Amino acid sequence: MQAGSQSWKAFFFGASDAANAITVDKTPASLWPMALSVRIFGLNSWAVLVPQALMGVGAVAVVYATVRRSFPAWAALLAGTAMAVTPVAVLMFRFNNPDALLVLSLTVAGYCVTRARERGSTRWRVRRGGTCGWGWPWRSQGWGRRW
Repeated sequence: MQAGSQSWKAFFFGASDAANAITVDKTPASLWPMALSVRIFGLNSWAVLVPQALMGVGAVAVVYATVRRSFPAWAALLAGTAMAVTPVAVLMFRFNNPDALLVLSLTVAGYCVTRARERGSTRWRVRRGGTCGWGWPWRSQGWGRRW
């Protein structure tokens, strides 16, 4: 992230050094939110972890909005609360890893599925596919080694 905050080339290619010689094994998009935050606020733990926390808040908001479209407000509030206090989510949104982006993108995809189901719209189906296609590579390369 420090290299991405110093060099735009290192930012776009996910390099670990400003000379762009060493890159990470993940897609660079997983590093972009943290690198932008470090570029704006300087290199410190707060600047690295704030994007993760904001992605967690965004995921909770999307879960609330998704459930609210089909159920009463109390059910949506319960779903959002469950998402916010689930131990895995609490741990995931506290550390610097690509899982937060994956969860956010998949919750947005779930929202798109709900909208497509309501309207029967191809546009929302395409958005869902784009969201999954955008989010999945951030984490999938690491999973391939475990299986």
